[in-house]
Amino acid sequence: MKFRVEREVLAEALGAAARVASTRNNAMPALSGVKLEVTGDQLTLSCTDNDLSVQFVLPVGGQADGVVVASAKLLSDIVRAGADGKVTFESAGEEVHIHQVVHKQQLQHLLLAISRTSH
Repeated sequence: MKFRVEREVLAEALGAAARVASTRNNAMPALSGVKLEVTGDQLTLSCTDNDLSVQFVLPVGGQADGVVVASAKLLSDIVRAGADGKVTFESAGEEVHIHQVVHKQQLQHLLLAISRTSH
């Protein structure tokens, strides 16, 4: 999965998802995650705490379709820390790469471990 989107748009959606995603239930770690699914030029973010579910659909520059589940809070914190501009998000295997400008000329490349959903 790979897409490019404005940081502010992604940060707003991830922030809302992080507020819904449960951090209290250690028995079900998937509830602390957000599902990101890219189809064409559309990103769908969804998460739940088993009482409340939210879903956001964002227009993106889709480069490769796919699905990934990752920590909602961690992704939100990372994306919010960047400077305004474009963010490139890519998952490969069990890794997520986030490329963004942190402060004007400095490029941040972060690598996260992720959990895959099984179908």
